[in-house]
Formats: sequence, C-alpha cells, structure tokens
Amino acid sequence: MSKKRNKRSAGNKPGPASLSSKALENAAQERLQQGRFREAIAHFKELLKREQREEWRQGLARAYEGRARDLAEKGMFKEALVMWENRHRLGAAAAPPHPAHTALLLRLGRVQNAVAIFNQAADTLPAGELAALRTQLAAFYLGGQAEVMQGLAPEDPVVLHGEAAQAALAAYCRGDDEALEQALSTIPFRSPYRDGVHILKALQRLPEQPTQAATLLARVPAESAFAPLRQAAELALVPEQQLASRLADVGKATRRFALTLRGWSPERQALFEEARKLGEHPPPKALLHFLYRHRDKLGDDWVHERALRLLIDDAPQSLAWPREAGGRSLSQAEKVQVGAWQAERQHGDPWYTLKCWELLAQHLEAPHVPAPGSDQALRIALVLRRVDQTEDILAHATPSAEPDALDRAVAQYVERSLDYDPDAPQAYLRLIGYYLRGKELKAARRLLEPALARWPENLQVLTAALDTAVAGGAFKKAAGFARRILTVDPINKTARERLVKAHLAHARKQLRNARPDLARRELEQASAWDRANRFDIQLEIVDALITLATDAPTGASALREVNQRLGDGLAAGLSLALEAAAVGISPKALFADLGLSKPQPRGSEDLKACLAQLREHLDSGGKLPPEVTRYFEKVLKASAHFELSFQEMEAACETLRSCRWDAVRQAFAQAALKRWKDAPVFAFHAFEAKYKGAPWYASSTDIRRLERALEHAREKGDTRSTERLLNVLDSLRPTAFEDFPLPPEMGEELGPEALPMLINLMGLDRLLDMLGLSRDMKRQFKELERELGRPALIKMLGAMLSADPDDLPPFPAPRPKRRSGSRRHAEEDDAPSDDDDPFNQPDLFT
Repeated sequence: MSKKRNKRSAGNKPGPASLSSKALENAAQERLQQGRFREAIAHFKELLKREQREEWRQGLARAYEGRARDLAEKGMFKEALVMWENRHRLGAAAAPPHPAHTALLLRLGRVQNAVAIFNQAADTLPAGELAALRTQLAAFYLGGQAEVMQGLAPEDPVVLHGEAAQAALAAYCRGDDEALEQALSTIPFRSPYRDGVHILKALQRLPEQPTQAATLLARVPAESAFAPLRQAAELALVPEQQLASRLADVGKATRRFALTLRGWSPERQALFEEARKLGEHPPPKALLHFLYRHRDKLGDDWVHERALRLLIDDAPQSLAWPREAGGRSLSQAEKVQVGAWQAERQHGDPWYTLKCWELLAQHLEAPHVPAPGSDQALRIALVLRRVDQTEDILAHATPSAEPDALDRAVAQYVERSLDYDPDAPQAYLRLIGYYLRGKELKAARRLLEPALARWPENLQVLTAALDTAVAGGAFKKAAGFARRILTVDPINKTARERLVKAHLAHARKQLRNARPDLARRELEQASAWDRANRFDIQLEIVDALITLATDAPTGASALREVNQRLGDGLAAGLSLALEAAAVGISPKALFADLGLSKPQPRGSEDLKACLAQLREHLDSGGKLPPEVTRYFEKVLKASAHFELSFQEMEAACETLRSCRWDAVRQAFAQAALKRWKDAPVFAFHAFEAKYKGAPWYASSTDIRRLERALEHAREKGDTRSTERLLNVLDSLRPTAFEDFPLPPEMGEELGPEALPMLINLMGLDRLLDMLGLSRDMKRQFKELERELGRPALIKMLGAMLSADPDDLPPFPAPRPKRRSGSRRHAEEDDAPSDDDDPFNQPDLFT
C-alpha cells in the first residue's frame, strides 16, 4: 500500500520572477525599509537581471550593507565580509568605499586590501568619511600593524604624523613625560592621530588628575577607531565596587589594559580572570573553595572571615565547608554567628534575631568578661547593637507601656553595650532620643550625664541636653545649654532659635506662677537673642500679657493694639489665644477682658493666614489647647465655605488632621467635596474626621462613597490617597471569624447571646456590614429571615460565630487585606514560640 505524501500548499502568493518590474521594485524598497535585507537582495538581483538601472544597483548596495552589518553584529565577520565584497563589486558609483568595510578588513588582518580600498576612495569620499578611514588606519598602525604604511602616499597624514605618534606612545610606555610632551606637540590638531593624542594625555594625568583625564577621554567619539582604547582608559577610572560589572562586557585585551592602568599586578589580574570563570553569581560553595585555594595570597584570616558569610543560606550543612576546603573548623561562637546572620536574613522576626545575637554575646563573654574598650569588648558591643542597627528601632520608636516589648528589649541591649564600648556617642544619642519621645526624663537624664561628661563640647550631645531640659520644663537649664552650643558654633541658627523659645517658654511659666518680674527678665533675654526678629509677634504679645498682669488697663490697650495691627481677624485672634492659653488665660476670658467680640474671618486671605499660623505652631512642637479648639471651632467650621484652591484646601485638611481637630476638618472636607465631587483626598478626610478612629460604625452610604473615591484615586494614579483609602476600607471589613470592636457600653466582644440585642440596636443590614459579609451572602441571610423568621436567622448567625471555621460550609471569600487589618492578631501569629527560641535549641549550629 503506497503512502501519500502531504505536500505543503505553496499558496497563490506570486514569486519575484512573476511580478512586474514596478511591483518588484516596490517590494524591494519595502523589504529594504523593513530591514529584511536578504529578501531585498533577491528582489534587486532579479530587477538587475531584467535591466541595469543605477537606482537598482544603489538599492542592492544598500541591501548588501544592511546584511553585512547584521552579520557583523552576530559575530559572523567572515560572512559579513562576503557581503561587503559583493557590494564593492557593484562599482564606486553605486557603492563608494565604506569605513565599515575597511574596519572589517583590518580586523580580519587583510591590511593591504584595506589600504587598497582607501586609496580608491581618496578622491571620491567626502572629507568626513575619508578622515574616519584615516583614523582607522592610524589606530591600526599604532597598534603594531606596520604594513599599514605600505601602499600609502608619502604625503598622507597617516604617514606624515605616524613617526611622532609612535614616539609619543613609546615615551608614555617608558614613563618619559618630557619626551611624551615633545612628541605630542608636533602632532597637528587635525591629525588622524588626534583621538590617540587625547587618550595619551589622559593616561598621563590618570593617577593624580582623574577629572582632567575623564574630560580628555570624553573628547574621543564613540565611533572613533580609538574608542576601544578610550573604553579601557575609562575603566581605569571606574570605582572599585562597579569594576566587576563594567569589565564583564569587554574583551580580555581591554580588561588587561584597564587593570594594568589601575596598577594591578599580573598575579592579581590572574586571580580576577579565574574568579570570572565562576560566573556572575557563583554558588557559595564554589566561591568558598576558590578563596581557600588562594589563601596563601589573600591571607588565611581574611579568607576565613569572608568564608563565614558564604555559609549563611545553607547552614547548618555548610558549617563543614571550611574544613572540607582545607581551612580550620568553625569555633562555637562562629557557628552561632552564622546562625544569627541566617535568622536576620531568612526568619524576618526581630525577636528571634535579637535572641540569636544575645546568644552570640554570651559566647563572646565566656570564659571571662573582657575589659571595656578591648577588641573583644567592642565586638560584644556591636553584637548587642546589631538589631537596632539593622531594624533602626530606637530612631523612631516610642517606649512601649509593656516592659517586655521589643523596643524595650532593644533599648536594654544598646544600653548594656555601653558597658563594653562607652566611647560611642551615637548609642547615647539614640537612647536619649528614644526615652525623650516617651517622656521618660529620668532615663534620658541618666544617660545624658555620662555623655556630657565625656563629650562636653559635642554639638549633638549638647542639643540632646537642650531637648531634655525643654522636655522637663527646665527652661533656665535649656538656655544654658543653648549658650554652650553657640559658644562652640556661633552661627548655629537652630540653637539660637531654640534659645529664644526656651526663654519664651520660661517667661510663660513664670507668668503662670504669678511672677511677672521674672517673666519680664526672661522676655528680655529672649528679645536679645532674636536677632532675626522671627519671634517678634510672640514676644510682643507675651510682653503685653505681662503688662496685663501688673497694669491691666495698659496691658489691655497694648493687646488691642496688637490685635488691630495683625488684622483684627481669625489669624490675629488665634495668635492672641495661643499665647493667652500658654500663660493660663482662656481665650474667652481674654477677649471679654479686652472688650473684643469673638474673632471673625476677614476673607479667604485671613483664613489662610490663620491656618498657616496653626501649621507653624504645630511644626514648632506646640500643642493645640482644648480651650482654644472650643473657642474657635464654630467660627472655623463656618469659614469652610471660603474660596480656597484645591491645594490650599488639601493643606488645610492635613493641618487640621495633625492637630486632631476633626470637627473642623470634616466641615472643610465636606465643603471641598461639594466643589470637587468624590475627590479621593477629601473623601478620605471627610470619612476619617467623621468617624474619629471608629470606622466600623460607618454607614453603608459612606462606605460606598469611599469605594468610589478609591476607584477615582486609582484612575488618577494618586498613590497616596489609594494607600490611605485601602487602609480605611481594610479596617472596615473584618472577617466573620475575627474579633472586632464594639461600642464601649456593650463591654465585651460579640458573642451569639448578644445577637438579638445588636440587631435591635443597629438593624440587620448594619450588623451584616460589620461582619464583612459579601453582598450575595447578605441577600441570602435576608431571604432566610423572610422564610424562617428572625429567631432562626439569629440561631444560624450564632452558630457561624461560635463554630470552628473548618467546620462551616464554604462562604464567599472575604475581601483580601492589603495591610494588616488586625495588627494585634498579626503580631500574635508572628510572635516567636518556644521552638523558635535559640536558647531552647542546643543544636543551633553548635
């Protein structure tokens, strides 16, 4: 039985021979533009069989050129040369000599052919292309190809300047700077060797003047025949940490030249070449064996220390690698150190990592505690500070209320490190800042005392002392520390401002204590230091308040005058109210005593000035007293309708958020939403201000508005609002099996027995929203209520809440959380168990 062959249908597509000349020419030009050079060559050849037209010969020449370049890019140089030769045979009219053809001939060692093409082109090529060919010949001549000179005319610049260029190169190689300068001076600027001259001058300046060398190298264009030499010279200027990646893409000769310029010995270069063979990212074990093979050159201790880092990912199995490679076995402390590194890199739990480093510290302390300041003591100190260094905890944390919290433990470790390394000012400063954030002044002062004793003129320590004094209300001490800072650094603007603030705060304190005489003295000190008049308004108001305490009519008149000069509006009223509250006078009483009505806004400019005043007060560390918020709340809420730009309204909401003035912020955000409907930033502010930290009470209408705002934020690419809105929405959707807060009057968390009361209080819709159920599930529950009645529904909900989730039928998946919606549970899940404790793991790399 014969088998039929399935012949592939050729289709109806006509071949080149069947096309008309016009159609074939169009197809050839199209292939040429598309970079399909093989097809273009075939088409142009077919056209030339029909008729010898010059434009078709030129088209074929361009197709040969494109094909040659493609082959050269693939490294197929001999095949590319065939294309160039085919192009050359078309004649100089259609295919004039090309510099790339000459360069390829020179690269393949066919120097005489290259010179012959050059001679043919000398009378036909434009000046620029002819100069490029001469530069190629010059580069090869300096590279040792003396036969370049054979066949060139004696008057050709390549020949005329070649001897001087060779002399300059020889002078550089033997280090004769004078002979180098003399030879270079005889080479004209327009010489084919010009780029080589720039490079030799750059090499001469390379060690001592790297900037000038880089400038000279930049003058050599990328298309120059001397560009490879420029590249090698530039590699000599690359920083050490970038060198390996930059050398990866260059040839061996270029690498050798660049490394020689950097001063690398032949032994070091050989070591580098061997290391390159391991690959860009060699396996740790292969790299470790490489290090130990060359430990006689690198140093045994250095190799052992670096090898420890290569053991981290594969420990504990990798702990035997150094011994297998011919090195010494790891000590007990080194094994624990590798385990601590691994915990730091892989475990991700700061508690577990902290205990691992503590275990290492115990090993280093045995058999006896080293003397403070010794190398072993410094090592222990670094170990104890390790978690704070990597996690940066003390720089931002506020002391937790729980004594066994992570930040407390880290602070204890850092403080303990000072016993081993007392000369560590940054450790003192981090601890002082940490305790000051928690208002733990006693702990801050305990650390400040030895720090001041050791570094009495250190600006950072003096600043910490100033901060501690201000935090404790010791304004006289604060002024003294500010003066010491200015003694060390007379132009310290920040310290001068802090000194003014300290005197002002002390003046207010004395006025509260009914000592206007002492307050006046402090005020005079503050005025003397306020040389930039930055605090002139505050000084004037406090001065009038002091006068008010001793001479009521005069003081009242002075305050009315200040109020009038400041505009007699909201901004002026807020300035007076803040200073009055700071000395114990309520704003209501102050304005009543002055015979002034409650401040009212004098337009949008006054409102903006008031908000700017509030922002400045907050930025300087001030708080907003409750009596001030009560006094100004109604008038500020009523001011929300004033015309502000989008950015000004957003800044107003952020300022009000900073001082937790939620009622006013809500008014501003809602006013903004009337002008910019569903603007994400204002939707966020309106929602957050309305529910004041209790978003689970939100209505479904507000939640839908928030979801629309999230969609708009994503469409606009507003990442900040997107992140904020996601956080709020995530906190709104606890799963059905997750604890969630209840109104305080209910006392306990939700249980099945509380369901009837909750449904009566808030309704079924509200309760189902709190449970985070999907829309389909809520619809199903409502249908069940209609069919079975509310008692049966309550019974089903109670069973759902009290049952193990694994025993329940499948429900629609809750909305995934982008952030830890229940941070407490996340922390409990991630807390280290006894099995994670390195102290309960005697086999932890030991």
